[in-house]
Amino acid sequence: MSDDFVASQCYDLTGDPTTVGMHYLEFADGGAPFTEGFYYGGAEKTYKVHANIPWKVSTNRREAVITIVDNETFKVKLPKSIACAPRTLTVTLSPSTEISEVSPKTFSTVWGSPVWSGGDGWSLDSETGSATLTINNAAGRLFSIDKYKYGYFEWTFSNVNISQGDLSIVGGKINTNNEPYLMFSYGNKNAYTAYGMVNNPTKIYFGNDNGWLPLYTAIFQAGYPTINNLKKIRLMITPYDGKGGNYAKGIRRRIWINDVLVIDDWNGGDIWQGTHDGLPYDFGIDSGTGMITCNTFVADPNYWNYSIPSETENEIIFYDDFDQADGLDYDSWSHVPYGTAAWQIYMSGSPDQAYVKDGKLILTIEKKDGKVVSGGIKTQGKKWFNNCRIEVCARFVEDAGSIGQAIWLMPEPAYQIYPGWPHGGEIDIMEHSYLNDYVQQTLHSHYIDIHQETPSGKAAYAGYNKRTFNVYSADLTDEEIVFYTNDKETMRYANQHFPNESELMQWPFRGQYYLILSIGAAGRSEVQDADIPSFMEIDWVRVTRLGN
Repeated sequence: MSDDFVASQCYDLTGDPTTVGMHYLEFADGGAPFTEGFYYGGAEKTYKVHANIPWKVSTNRREAVITIVDNETFKVKLPKSIACAPRTLTVTLSPSTEISEVSPKTFSTVWGSPVWSGGDGWSLDSETGSATLTINNAAGRLFSIDKYKYGYFEWTFSNVNISQGDLSIVGGKINTNNEPYLMFSYGNKNAYTAYGMVNNPTKIYFGNDNGWLPLYTAIFQAGYPTINNLKKIRLMITPYDGKGGNYAKGIRRRIWINDVLVIDDWNGGDIWQGTHDGLPYDFGIDSGTGMITCNTFVADPNYWNYSIPSETENEIIFYDDFDQADGLDYDSWSHVPYGTAAWQIYMSGSPDQAYVKDGKLILTIEKKDGKVVSGGIKTQGKKWFNNCRIEVCARFVEDAGSIGQAIWLMPEPAYQIYPGWPHGGEIDIMEHSYLNDYVQQTLHSHYIDIHQETPSGKAAYAGYNKRTFNVYSADLTDEEIVFYTNDKETMRYANQHFPNESELMQWPFRGQYYLILSIGAAGRSEVQDADIPSFMEIDWVRVTRLGN
């Protein structure tokens, strides 16, 4: 870069105004080429300086580590890049103290990305490192530059607005003979996974081994969010040993969506461990319309460095004590609207019947303009739960016989295991009605209500402390549901692991559930004027994780 030599007429550094000399500052040859970019895997490069004044170096990337070696040498080190677009690195050399006659010098190079784009529609942001795909009934993908046999992979997203098409992650090449691949995909309307395979005669499979079409099935453990709520996908591919015989070697696949583990499965056979040395991974949209921004991509073969997601037993994952100065927390709750179900026919969907006051949630049922209206709130579409303890501290008016109060859980639609009611399950943490001196804690499912012909559900009847607050709670795990009133166990219901579970639908409770707090009519009763107005108060709600 000798053409950029800077020489200035000024006082020398001794400060003696009688001595005038030539002051200069430039990048010099002898170090790394200035046009040579930084590989996405991280690198350290050494550069040379030609100067007779004190100097300093800076960059536009806070991730860069600069080391001054001596008065004519410095190094720049960048960590492994995870951006989805190449970013510009600008290095600036300037006087340590301002000298008006000596201007700073800069050069720019590229900090690479671990992916390259395939297909039209991608726009790359060299400042943020994000890659945005905008398509109309087309396809576009980002491909990893390197190949991986095992590893931890992570994609983060924003600005997801897909009206048509499927979002997918593929390892390997589709429709290439004898090259294995893995695929995870879900669509705009129906979430599903595509269990990867290869063309005959060799196959990698998960769960099903009977062709391509049946593999597009919703075989999942916890479900998926809607596609436009996507924030993050994590994938971990690891070797799996332990079945013996022909199944001694295989692979295990784990997938998290928005930090919820939704798939944990393995395949048999030794194909993966024995027949290839790695595959590229790509992400994109197939035959789609809309846009999505991929902010970061992590690909690390050292998968043992990761324990994702971090889930700590007894960690409080949701809490609301209704002490907000501005009322109900609408990031977590919404009002229950009117509906045709018996419990919903009086719901107003209005904050007039469900509001926060003096650190309590107040749910009322009253007559307004000659019409009975009641209040309820729910976390549907905002918060959903499983593998946790849910506790609610509440009190209610006991002497209103036609009024019912409830604290209960229903399946989050995107995470529901079996469609319809009662097949998807219902978990009633507390129900009170008909002047009863007890509360009910009840489970509903296809197996309980239909197969066992107990349409009123499987219930426990628990005493409670009248005219004061009580704590009603339930433990939800993959193995059992346990009910409590004031920390006293009232009922325990186990997963029986039937071999024909898909027929009996005994355990829909592995799905995710949202919380409802409501007041309305008792059962299918008509609300009596003598019983209103009435109310239920909730002091707090707490959800605590139970294991992973």
